Amino acid sequence: MLGNVQSQHVDSLLSELKKHNKNDSIKAYLFIELAWEYSENKVDSALIFANKALEIAKSSRDTVQLIDAYNITGNIYRYQSQFDSAILTFNLALELLHRSRANYKKFCSVYTNLANVYNNTKNFPIAIINYKKAMYLAESNNDKKYLLNIYTNLIGVYQSVGEFEIALRFSNKALELCRFNKENIQEGYVLANMGLLFSNQNKFDDAISNYKKAIQILESNNHYYALPNILNNLGIAYRNSNKYKLALEQYSRAIKIYEEINDSLSIAYILENISMVYYDQNTFDKSIEFAKRALSISSQYSDTTSMIKINNILSDNYIKINQLKNAEYYSSKSIQLIEKYNDDKTLILSVLQSLRIINIYKGDYKAALFNTDSIILLSKEIALNEYENNIGLLKVELDLVSKEKEIEMLNIQKELKQKENDVKDAELKTRRNQQFFLFGGLIIVLIFAWIIFGRFKITQKQNITIEQQKHFIEEKHKEVLDSIRYAKRIQDAIISPLSYIERSIKRLKDS
Repeated sequence: MLGNVQSQHVDSLLSELKKHNKNDSIKAYLFIELAWEYSENKVDSALIFANKALEIAKSSRDTVQLIDAYNITGNIYRYQSQFDSAILTFNLALELLHRSRANYKKFCSVYTNLANVYNNTKNFPIAIINYKKAMYLAESNNDKKYLLNIYTNLIGVYQSVGEFEIALRFSNKALELCRFNKENIQEGYVLANMGLLFSNQNKFDDAISNYKKAIQILESNNHYYALPNILNNLGIAYRNSNKYKLALEQYSRAIKIYEEINDSLSIAYILENISMVYYDQNTFDKSIEFAKRALSISSQYSDTTSMIKINNILSDNYIKINQLKNAEYYSSKSIQLIEKYNDDKTLILSVLQSLRIINIYKGDYKAALFNTDSIILLSKEIALNEYENNIGLLKVELDLVSKEKEIEMLNIQKELKQKENDVKDAELKTRRNQQFFLFGGLIIVLIFAWIIFGRFKITQKQNITIEQQKHFIEEKHKEVLDSIRYAKRIQDAIISPLSYIERSIKRLKDS
């Protein structure tokens, strides 16, 4: 069932869809969103919505929406295990992406989803190529959030092919990004996965340390979804370290959580592991008891892989206590299930080894010899498959190294070109600055010359004015003096001289 929050979102989208009758980009967007919401839970409904989105996008020739519609359709095909259809659909999306030059995030999404398909089909070399294409794009755009998702996928692929050291390298990168992005829960998952990687290398102390850190982080964040699975893995690490009491404690904690969420099938897996702890301690009655409880639950859910493993555990227990009929019964059950439902060569090898021991104990050496020949042939086949996978991975790694070197050379050339351009820009800037200062200086000189010339012209004009005023004053002064002289002459002509008047007065007095 859909969760409450998801269900509310779906209801909201369906409500919007009812309001929108026109077949346009908005309706296509609603169909795409609904397809994503239903893709993991109701794939048939999701495919209907995705096809409707494709119809609208094709008719409107909206390239971006067509890419999005192909992307979700490819995912739905993957969930339906229609892997060929998924690959074809993702390649159609990539073809459009290359033509449209869309943003890197859409490229990353399609490359990652295509890689997931190859991962599901165990074509790990091609999965790695596509994951790394997405990785290069995310790295070149410094998209740390998307890089974390890609690193996580690459960890899983390298872990699947037994390249644990490479997986650990990507785990450390993922851990750094988790801490940089402050994604505590994701950090817990990465640490838990690192525990699994160390366990696969028989480095159980390192595995235990990482599992404990993961549990602490998830518990402190009240995130219990993956906790019982990590507790189970921690129990396995303790068992492999011969710390059986601690192993049983972790298994008990895991069962308690699975009981609370009513996950019976997961309880069966834990019971199977508890059975193995008692088998390692030669407590065969307890081992048989827990194996039978696990088998009962697995049978209810028709989990054939688990049923084959548990039947084999029971067979091994009965061999140990020399109950060969019971041992043969459970081995034959395993064979029947393998022939009908499972072609896992590792499981077949395990069953054949049990049968060989039973036949030896029974004294049926001919059957035991046949089992031995089958074991040798199957072991060679498994080794050959591993070799081919490793060769394929090596070729991929060489291709990727070559590609990385090519990209590195292109980046170096780009940097050299950039530096060359920077030098040219610096020289051009220097010349421009020199020209600027030269022209600037010349302009300043011209401005000063113009100011000085202006001042000279003003001074010259003022001097002319002063000269004119001086001349004017001199003329006026001359005129005034001439007037005074003229007046004096008139005065002198009219008025008798003073000496004449004095003589005249003196004569009068004498007479």
